[in-house]
Amino acid sequence: MNKLQKTASVALAALLGLVFSLSVSAQERVGFAPLDPERVAQIEAMMPDAPFFFAPNYKDRAAWSKAITPTALKVYIKRADAYVARGGESTLEPWNPDWMDKWFNVPKTNDSQTGKDMNARRVHRLEVLALTECATGKGKYVKPVNDALRKIVRQPIWTHPRNYDPKQKVQAIELAAQSYAAAVGTTLYLLDDLIEPDLRREAIDTLYSKVFNPLLASLEPGAKRRHNWLVGTNNWNTACLSGVLTAALAAAPDKHLRAQVASIAERYSINYTAGYNEDGYCTEGMGYYNYGFDKYLIVREELFRVTGGQIDIFRASPKVPAMMLFPFGMQMYSDLPPLKNSYASIADCGSNKRPSAGILFYNLKYLGIDEPSFANYNTHTRLTSTYDLLLAFTDWDRFPSVGAEFKPDPLRSYFSDSGILTCRPAADASARLAVTMKGGHNAEHHNHNDVGAYNICLDGIFMMEDPGIAPYTGVTFSNKRYTINTINSYGHPVPTVDGALQKEAVRTPAPVLANQFSAKEDRFAIEMKDFYTPAVADLQSIKRSFLYERSDKPAFTVRDEFSAGAAHVYESAITTRSEVSVKKNVITLTRDGLKLKATVTSDGPVVISTEQLGGTPNEAKVPFTRISVKAKGARKDAWIQIRYSL
Repeated sequence: MNKLQKTASVALAALLGLVFSLSVSAQERVGFAPLDPERVAQIEAMMPDAPFFFAPNYKDRAAWSKAITPTALKVYIKRADAYVARGGESTLEPWNPDWMDKWFNVPKTNDSQTGKDMNARRVHRLEVLALTECATGKGKYVKPVNDALRKIVRQPIWTHPRNYDPKQKVQAIELAAQSYAAAVGTTLYLLDDLIEPDLRREAIDTLYSKVFNPLLASLEPGAKRRHNWLVGTNNWNTACLSGVLTAALAAAPDKHLRAQVASIAERYSINYTAGYNEDGYCTEGMGYYNYGFDKYLIVREELFRVTGGQIDIFRASPKVPAMMLFPFGMQMYSDLPPLKNSYASIADCGSNKRPSAGILFYNLKYLGIDEPSFANYNTHTRLTSTYDLLLAFTDWDRFPSVGAEFKPDPLRSYFSDSGILTCRPAADASARLAVTMKGGHNAEHHNHNDVGAYNICLDGIFMMEDPGIAPYTGVTFSNKRYTINTINSYGHPVPTVDGALQKEAVRTPAPVLANQFSAKEDRFAIEMKDFYTPAVADLQSIKRSFLYERSDKPAFTVRDEFSAGAAHVYESAITTRSEVSVKKNVITLTRDGLKLKATVTSDGPVVISTEQLGGTPNEAKVPFTRISVKAKGARKDAWIQIRYSL
């Protein structure tokens, strides 16, 4: 067994056991530092003299004839033909006042999504046209590719509207800029001499002025402007690194510059792994796991291949195998394949967001795991992104063939460092009630103030859930973020005290008071007091206890016990997109023909009321109901219990 296989076996051992946890110390993050000339020279010696990309250029007809299945290719031909037919559609016209006005709506309408979508469409058009030309090889899309490339190259601003700074002559490298860079770089590489010579020179000059030179300048000693994503630990780190690295390796004629950018990717990619907890949990949620992790894999594969395997960023962190297994730990059912499973919505993540099939395939191949549902997975059905090309042009035989039997604990997954517990029904259970609970803290990436929140799934239908991601506007990532109910704790199934909500930026995790698991039941309890003080200065305790019961009549109980030095009005809450009916102390949730009862008990009278949230520009796109279960009158001590049953 080689070193990589041994590392993988550590994560497999964790997965096969009760708890997702690795007995390793956290990898240190790295800060800004000037380029190391010695390391750059070493990397330059490892690299080929010519530019590099995963896929060969269009001239290799044998390789491209196998890149995508005939059925899938028909889809891309249809898309490419549609782009050609539309020609100069408004979203692709040269930059002009009307286009600029549409793109830059943030100050006027608080809308940053329109401009982001416009940028994405321009990139997508170039990618589809270029890759369809490579796959067909008939010259039909050569002129449209050159036209689309020219428009992007001459576009004065490559950033998203929210990141545009009119005071800066040279704009920052960020998520939009890196995607433009990658699309331009790969187009130049793949279409080679089909790109008009003058346009090629102009495109390369643009990559240097908008991307390569600003990045290198930001790392000079005493630089006034830094790209903070280099030292960041979220998806921006690998997204921006992958886009810049792809563009440099594929299009920069200067080998030394390619080595400089490679050294930057090698050094700073470790910060992305530092953003994961030791147990492999991704605090950004499944959606951003999909977005960030495939970029991490791109960086790994590009550095690995361009240096002949001499650089492997996987070796920089022992957490990588656990990061690869994160999606499997979030599955709510043990007998369903990953792509048909259910996943709780946590942080900025859509409802039941499933993991990327391409990422799972890579992870399974790297770890040497045999997963039956991927036995016939085809890596030749998509041609939309750099990652699709990575999958299509990878020699999978070079990955270890361990053939490990994949048997995670069927009853639960517990990310012990993160406070995330998923309880599953037995595979043969007649009633399939599954639950995911969240402890942790409120200083996570794409954070929602949601300590103590939970999601309930019945037969694959979310009867009660976190409302998920809110639309991205100018407010979403501003200092007004926590005025949005979908993001603050009011829109989550967690307590309030005198109306006081949880506070953000509390980095200390909720203390775990109980985590007792058995075949019949799982108990989990956390102390939540610190998330409500100092707003409620005399608060002594908010203990939230969860009890999950496995039987032919499964049940899930949430109990809040409050204690304070003075009298307060305590409240628990439920958030749901089910239909709601209330009769005395029984709340019935109905969705897709399924019913779930929530029976409320307390040490005193309670008032149950409902409120519709979401559906507004800053709130969740799909409205949801907040059900308030509030103690009637102020008390020093109180308890409220909600028991879910069929």
